[in-house]
Amino acid sequence: MELEIIKLIRNRPLKELIEIETFPCIDKVIAVQLQAEVINETMNIDQVEEIVRKREHKVFAKEARHSLKALLESRKLTESIKRLMPGLQINTPEEGFQTYVKELYKIDRHYRDFIRASKESKGKRMIVPLLDKIQPLYTNSFLDELARKWQPIVDGMEKWRFDNIPSQREFYSRHVAPLLEIWI
Repeated sequence: MELEIIKLIRNRPLKELIEIETFPCIDKVIAVQLQAEVINETMNIDQVEEIVRKREHKVFAKEARHSLKALLESRKLTESIKRLMPGLQINTPEEGFQTYVKELYKIDRHYRDFIRASKESKGKRMIVPLLDKIQPLYTNSFLDELARKWQPIVDGMEKWRFDNIPSQREFYSRHVAPLLEIWI
């Protein structure tokens, strides 16, 4: 039993809860409140990051560490899609490749980090609404949109090759195989 602490604090403002570390349930309440902020997009990345940073070294941080990470990554993913996808143009294979390498890969990284943190989260019920929001956003606003812009360019290529960029096979031969030989 947690002395009904949750009943006493669940309606307290998030700002008041951030510094408290007396009971393990504090992080759970923070995560639930932060989830609403993230889903409604009422907090920006910096605000969510600050809360996660402040909580990560508290006594009971492990109680909600993965939930907080999932919340942060979902916010980063949402913001990245909104910032990078509108007006996305790919006119050449090189432009598409460079756009992904420099910016669009971040969307995939935030998605993978979100999924990993969600799977490790103890707050499964809290994660479900996030998944309901993130899955269609990632699929429809990123993957489908990227495919619509990128596939016609790829279809026009005679060969999957970019100047000054090694193929996967070349990269492996030059960079990975020599390292493996040292260990074998």
